[in-house]
Amino acid sequence: MKKFICLFPTGEDIVLIKDVGMIPFYMYKDGHYDAYISFYKSKDELAYLSSDLKGLNYVQMNNIFHSELLSTFFFLIKNLFKYDVVMLFHPTPYKVLMINIIKLLSFNRTKFYFKIDADYRVVENDLYVNKWSSGIKRFLSKRIDLFSAESQAVCQYLDQRSYYHPVKYIPNGCVVPSKGIDNLVKENIFLTVGRLGTNQKDTETLMEAFALSCMDNNWRLVLVGPREEDFERYLISFFRRHPWAIGKIDLPGAIYNREQLNAIYQKSAVFVLTSRYESFGLVLLEAMIQGCYILSTALPPSKDILKDDTLGKTFPIEDSKELAKLMAGIVDNTIILPEPKHIQEYVINNYSWSIVVEKIASYLKKDIT
Repeated sequence: MKKFICLFPTGEDIVLIKDVGMIPFYMYKDGHYDAYISFYKSKDELAYLSSDLKGLNYVQMNNIFHSELLSTFFFLIKNLFKYDVVMLFHPTPYKVLMINIIKLLSFNRTKFYFKIDADYRVVENDLYVNKWSSGIKRFLSKRIDLFSAESQAVCQYLDQRSYYHPVKYIPNGCVVPSKGIDNLVKENIFLTVGRLGTNQKDTETLMEAFALSCMDNNWRLVLVGPREEDFERYLISFFRRHPWAIGKIDLPGAIYNREQLNAIYQKSAVFVLTSRYESFGLVLLEAMIQGCYILSTALPPSKDILKDDTLGKTFPIEDSKELAKLMAGIVDNTIILPEPKHIQEYVINNYSWSIVVEKIASYLKKDIT
């Protein structure tokens, strides 16, 4: 069987249950390739390899150069004819040049897949304006077998305006649970999961919206995740301004145990994402597979997922008043939430990792170069 490897030198245990680990794992699990993954970390530091990703091979990458680029290049040279497909993230001109060298040395035997992992800021800032060097970069990029982006808007922009070509739309996926949620009973909980208080996650907008919409009802807010120092100071100010909220907001901290986290998803009626930017937002699928209705900032991947407006709604970035209106609509039943099992079925039918990986494998099997 042909061999597939994902190279992500700086990887930590947590990324194994995200796209970094799940794509090679499902390449193995669904029989597409004999799959491997490689980080700097020792195998002993990667607990998910033995718990959630059994069967995925691990190869530790040496960090002798203290440079991700040079370490990756040395690894590829050392294993020049061992792997048939190499998956990488975040293409840069130097990475693309490196791959061109490997292509020449391997007589074009090895295929390369770049997951671009870009959010909408590349479009807003027009990061790929034509320069004199763009022609060279475009020529070198033609030897890459597959580029992919996670939202349709970003994919279209990159395909038309960047030197990456062709760029395919391949969203992220979700692990399908072993059993359905037919008899699940949801509680009146608004939930978010992430790095609380970071600029990206904009947790403050969610809390201000909760203060505007949930003072006189029985809905609660649960905030799961590690907290930034600035956010700790914000919490003191928030509860000083809204003392009634002290008993209605839960802050359990970071939860890494998947069963415990899924239990919180399963009892929460609504998941709220207030991010200013996301390349995809895997957490949306994690919530939806457990039957959560979605309220999300109007990011391109959120629009892709919630395209028919029946499983969730979007609101403008940093707009706590508009979010508060949506939350109030849910509280007073102006917005009717669908059955949790219908949300889960939609994700299973459109975003299971098996479906996503099948799409990647089908592109790689074609002679794209």
